[in-house]
Amino acid sequence: MEVVIFNGDNDACVPWTDNEGWVEGMNYTVSQPWRPWSYEDNEPTSMFGTQVGGYQIDYNVSALTSDTGSVGRGSFEFFTVRGAGHMVPETQPAAGLELFRRFLRKPVQVSVSVCLYQYSNVDKCGFSL
Repeated sequence: MEVVIFNGDNDACVPWTDNEGWVEGMNYTVSQPWRPWSYEDNEPTSMFGTQVGGYQIDYNVSALTSDTGSVGRGSFEFFTVRGAGHMVPETQPAAGLELFRRFLRKPVQVSVSVCLYQYSNVDKCGFSL
């Protein structure tokens, strides 16, 4: 299973540091430490070129066994999106689209999307429960 967790680094609703703590609490081994990730800003009205999209860290999940018994498949990555608030596609659309494209380019057998919700009847992805 391919897992990508991402947060805007200006998200006051679910701070990236909270998700970082949640991910670290899973005790996976870091395979690639924190580093910047970049993308090409190719919007027709933009003259910016290569942009730092934020930072990412990758975890080694190759020793985990899936429900079907397969071992060593998948990845687990955590990204921050520079300058994004809670709704990444709204506040940093080019960076958000690049993350989505990267996820889709991965060889995926099963994909799962999880939205966190707390303290209300509206989940943190903006959908009413």
